[in-house]
Amino acid sequence: MKLNNIHMQNIISNGMSMIEMIFSLLLVTIFMATSVSILNLTSIILGKSNSQINGKFTKSADNYLSQGVIIDQYKLQTSMDLYIETLAQPGITLEKINNIKSTQYGNLLKGCSLSPLLDWNIPVKQNPLSNENWSPSSINYAICLRSTSLAESTLSDLINNSSGAKPGIYVLLALPEKVTTNSLPARRVFCRPDPYC
Repeated sequence: MKLNNIHMQNIISNGMSMIEMIFSLLLVTIFMATSVSILNLTSIILGKSNSQINGKFTKSADNYLSQGVIIDQYKLQTSMDLYIETLAQPGITLEKINNIKSTQYGNLLKGCSLSPLLDWNIPVKQNPLSNENWSPSSINYAICLRSTSLAESTLSDLINNSSGAKPGIYVLLALPEKVTTNSLPARRVFCRPDPYC
């Protein structure tokens, strides 16, 4: 028992030498400086993404105001819902749909428009989101209408339930001016005329 007490007192009294203490403090300082630098760099990188997600406007390389990918895509999908709701109505004739698909506006592809309200002459609000001055063209997106291989029959054939009469399946696209990580295309598939789908 006495031997154990002497051994414990020897360990307690020896402790760390001055050189060991300085070396330990130096290692802790280097570790903390490295940690702070990494955290600072991470906060700079993530700070840009978080500010976009939190709704602060950022200017992209294309010089248009964006609220970040998540918010822009949400607003784009909401706008596309309104366009689909209008285009799926039987009041929009098959001839009108074919005219929209085949007309070229400016230097855009056929069936694409920066302002479907004016170019397509359909009853959709100028600013699809209430209380906001936002439209797909404000973030350089064109709205495009495409048909699929499931062609739409005439309305009279659908009403008379003629043999082989069927509604049409269409694709509404939102295409950015340039595809980047911050501006991605969107696509919605829909059926029209709505009462026959």
